[in-house]
Amino acid sequence: TTNLLKRVRNTQSQTMLSRGERKQNVKNAFKVQGEVEGKRILLIDDVITTGSTLNECAKELKKNGAAWVTAAAMATPTDFFQSDDVSQLDGDNQLLEPFVK
Repeated sequence: TTNLLKRVRNTQSQTMLSRGERKQNVKNAFKVQGEVEGKRILLIDDVITTGSTLNECAKELKKNGAAWVTAAAMATPTDFFQSDDVSQLDGDNQLLEPFVK
């Protein structure tokens, strides 16, 4: 199924924002539209920079009952997944399941 998430609030471009500003910028910007209860969901994005957008989407999906959420992207910073510590995606609120370790 596609289009399970809808952007409900416009956000500013994140290109010049810090990690914290990006997290705040996308807070509550997405809502689930459709049934996700118990589903395993793969989010696909073009680039993961800080993970703020994907984590906000994952938070909304989990809040609405998704059983498992992970992400795939075409590009990340070169050191983004170089360690087992995937908590860098969103500090203390890690919501995405690690796709690889």
